[in-house]
Amino acid sequence: MKPEKFSKDAFDILVARQGLADDDEYKSVFDGLEKEFDKALLERIEKIKKRCVLLVGKDIDIVRKIACYLYYKGDTWGFYHIDCLNEKDIEKKLHYFERSTLFLEDFNTQDHALIKRLDARINDILRSDTKTRFIKVTINGVTSTPKGLLIIHTRTVDDLPEYFKRLFDVVGFESEKRNGARAAKIIPFPTPAGTQWHEVKISFIDNENVKISAKNVTEHRHYSGMGFKDSKSGKPIFLWKFLKELASLNGNFTNCPDKGKGKVKKYFSDLRKALRQIFKTIEGDPISYKKTTGYETAFLIEDKSHNRDYEESIRRHYKEYVPPKNTHCNYKNEDDCEDSDFGLDD
Repeated sequence: MKPEKFSKDAFDILVARQGLADDDEYKSVFDGLEKEFDKALLERIEKIKKRCVLLVGKDIDIVRKIACYLYYKGDTWGFYHIDCLNEKDIEKKLHYFERSTLFLEDFNTQDHALIKRLDARINDILRSDTKTRFIKVTINGVTSTPKGLLIIHTRTVDDLPEYFKRLFDVVGFESEKRNGARAAKIIPFPTPAGTQWHEVKISFIDNENVKISAKNVTEHRHYSGMGFKDSKSGKPIFLWKFLKELASLNGNFTNCPDKGKGKVKKYFSDLRKALRQIFKTIEGDPISYKKTTGYETAFLIEDKSHNRDYEESIRRHYKEYVPPKNTHCNYKNEDDCEDSDFGLDD
């Protein structure tokens, strides 16, 4: 599918066309890519020598521009993008690396079984003298023998084993959002050993607090301790509101208009990252995706804030309001209240 004439996004162009032709009408977009990088970052990019590149950072926009720039400056045959969060057969796509640019976005550094398999396959490709290595092609007026380029993006390299990292030239960077918002630090939840995602429950108490339970451990958390606070304004970042909306849907996000799929995909990508940092010891994907059913959380999540809002509205109307005698809910102790506590059952 050819992008619209007015498209000025290098990444959208490459994904749609899987590469550029010699006389491509969109070349002007790529000629200006290096202006998007500051001097220090551009110097690190220019020093890349290996066929495997590891991009480490949270700004997806910059990551994609670097990937496009590396492809444009190289001599590979095509450009292929894989969203690792929604692609289950990543290793089957590695054959693109033999002579094309393969871009793996949002790679899960905690999946060590997959990392071992990829390591073996990458080494096989790097060692092999396949026939494609001896085919001469002309790209941008230059005749060469194309050798593939593998670009892997991760948010962090903390969990990547050294034997895997040694294959790559690593380019790390931290870029603030254009609106200046920065999330606060995340305080990990004291997750009991052996906990799995289905044993985790997150309940919204109000607009700013949640109750988190995992096996026999329960804590109440404010958004500021979960990485959802804008460090400049102190208010919740948009991702917190998105998480609360997901809670109101009980973790099932099925209907998404085509126009907004790109943004929704990014929100879920960021949510996965935040959840993995909160629950550091739990393996696996906290949010799954299927084309037929959409996004679904592997943990339980619900929005009980309407209980608190209901009680607050009565308190404002009746200053001396006391909950019904048949309830054990105490508003002051932040316990999660059931609908029946306030007469909300059908």
